[in-house]
Amino acid sequence: MDEFVNVCQSGLMLYREMHDHLFEHQKEGVAFLYSLYRDGRRGGILADDMGLGKTIQIIAFLSGMFDAGLIQSVLLIMPVTLVNNWTREFASWAPGIRVKVFHGTSKKERSQNLERIQTKTGVLLTSYQMVLANWEQISNCGQNKFVWDYVILDEAHKIKTPSAKTTKSVHAIPAENRILLTGTPVQNNLQELWALFDFACQGSLLGTAKTFRMEYENPITRAREKDATPGEKALGLKISENLMAIIQPFFLRRSKEMPSLPRKNDFIVWVFLSPLQEEIYRKFLALDHIKELLMTTHSPLAELTILKKLCDHPRLLSDEEPGPVSDLMRKIKHVSDQILIEESGKLRFLIALLEKLHGEGHQTLVFSQSRKMDCSM
Repeated sequence: MDEFVNVCQSGLMLYREMHDHLFEHQKEGVAFLYSLYRDGRRGGILADDMGLGKTIQIIAFLSGMFDAGLIQSVLLIMPVTLVNNWTREFASWAPGIRVKVFHGTSKKERSQNLERIQTKTGVLLTSYQMVLANWEQISNCGQNKFVWDYVILDEAHKIKTPSAKTTKSVHAIPAENRILLTGTPVQNNLQELWALFDFACQGSLLGTAKTFRMEYENPITRAREKDATPGEKALGLKISENLMAIIQPFFLRRSKEMPSLPRKNDFIVWVFLSPLQEEIYRKFLALDHIKELLMTTHSPLAELTILKKLCDHPRLLSDEEPGPVSDLMRKIKHVSDQILIEESGKLRFLIALLEKLHGEGHQTLVFSQSRKMDCSM
C-alpha cells in the first residue's frame, strides 16, 4: 500500500504520484469532496477562487473513488468552451479513467459514448447546451431510468436562475450525488445561493424558495438597508450566522490570498540583444527620420513599437513596416530557421531556462503579448 496515500486522513486513498503533485489546499479540497460522500451528505459546492485548481481537485477525487470501486458513472456538465480543457486534464492527471464526450454534431457518436459510459463505467463530458436538448436521453439507459453516481457542474452559477430551462434540465437528471464548481457562488442576491444548494443537496437543505426567502433572505437583506433598526440589524446578523452554520458542512471556498498557498515570485530578467538584433537596432536609430523625430515633439509611438518587436525577435518585423525597416528586413531573409533561437536574446535565455526547469521536473506555462512570438517559440 506504499503506492497509495490517505488524503488528509480522510479515508480516501490516492496514488502517491498524484497525491504528491497536489498543493495542500487541493488535498484538503479532495478530502472535503470525499467527506460529503463518506458522511452521506450527497452533494456540496467547491467554490474556490479561479486559479486554485478546482478541475484538478475533482479529477483527483474521482480517481480515488474509481480506484476504490465506489463509483461507476459520472456526468460532468460545463460550458462548451471548457470541454477540450477537461479532456486534456483527465488525460494528463488520470489517463486510466475512461472519458467520453457527449458533444458534437454526430448523434450516433454521442449515443455510443453515452452508452459506453453507462454500461462500461467512466466519465461523460458534456455541455449545458447538450443537456438542455438531450436531458431525457442522458437520464435513461435503454428503456430504464439511469441514475448517475455523480453529476458535477462546472461554472455552476449557470443554474442560478431556478426558472431557466437550463436549470430545470440539469435538475431532471437523476443522480446519487451532486457537486457544483463555481468561483462566484453569489453574484447578486441570496436567491442565487439557494438555487445552487437546492440543486447540490437535492432540495433537502434550505427548503423551498419561498421558505428560504421568508426565513433567511428577507431579514438578512433588511438588516443591510440604511434605515434598518438596531433590532433588525441584530436579527439579520444572527440569521446570517445561522445560515452559514447550516451550509458550512456542504461548502468549501478558499481565496488566492490564503497564507497556505505557495508564494508567488516575480522576476525581471534583463537580457542582451543578439548580434543581429543589435545591428538592426543601431542602424534603425541611425536613420535620418529617426534622428529628426528625436529632435521634435512628435509622438514616437510607431517607432517604439518597431523597436519593441525587434527586441522580441527580428522576424516579428514585417514587410509592411516603413521603408527603411523593409530594407533592413531584406538583409535577414536569408537566415535559416535552424538559427531562429540565436537571432533573439530573449529566446536564447528562455530556451536555456526551460531546459533547466524541465530537467527539474517542473511544469511551465509561457505567455507572450505577441501571437507571432508565440509561433516562433
